[in-house]
Amino acid sequence: MVRTICQSAPGFPLCHHDISLQNLFVDDDLNITCVIDWAFSSTVPRAQLLATPGLPHPRDLVLDLSLVSAFRSGFETENRKIGRSIIESNYWKVGQMVSRFMRLVNLDALQDYDHPEALYALVWGAVTPGDDGDDINNLPAILAKRATSHDAFALASELAADDEPESEIRRREKEYFDEVGGKRLALARKVALAAKMNPRFVADGRLWRWADAVMEYDDGAESDGDRQIPRRRVTRSKVVERV
Repeated sequence: MVRTICQSAPGFPLCHHDISLQNLFVDDDLNITCVIDWAFSSTVPRAQLLATPGLPHPRDLVLDLSLVSAFRSGFETENRKIGRSIIESNYWKVGQMVSRFMRLVNLDALQDYDHPEALYALVWGAVTPGDDGDDINNLPAILAKRATSHDAFALASELAADDEPESEIRRREKEYFDEVGGKRLALARKVALAAKMNPRFVADGRLWRWADAVMEYDDGAESDGDRQIPRRRVTRSKVVERV
């Protein structure tokens, strides 16, 4: 992936790593005149040059096609000024992959799963349904299969060796939920149960909407007191069904 984009020129570009609004100076025409705070800069693979920077914070992935187009247009304009060849479309695809990959490996994403899912689609294209009508080649199916492999169990056992004693974990758990309330403990246990029952469980936006609905229901039940007001019940089966 990186080798192809690096063939056109030697060396490595310098990357800032924190291109945020706080580190950019612009003039009245919104032209960038200065970039500050280079303390943690480093050289990076040339392919990373083609990754659209996220604003206002580097962790923010740019999905607006107009902004991506503006970045690429400006990049190509400056590229032509120094006599470089036209950037091929597959190079931009590599830049898109790098955008996802760097946010994943830097552990700086608000939700990690979106990035390997997008990378999988960029590399392999659309998934192919299995003969039984279920997707067997998509990312959740592959991850679920690998999670039950011998190597996965061996790694889990190795990592568990560094865990704190069960008694200490229980003590801290009790201490935490004594502070935030038993409702959150019940919610956490339901989510853990849903993940256990569904090997393809993903904590995405559906989960957070369900959690908000549960908390809103409980808060409403408390405020209503003894009044009998019909409410839609959010059951354990709904948790599994929705997530």
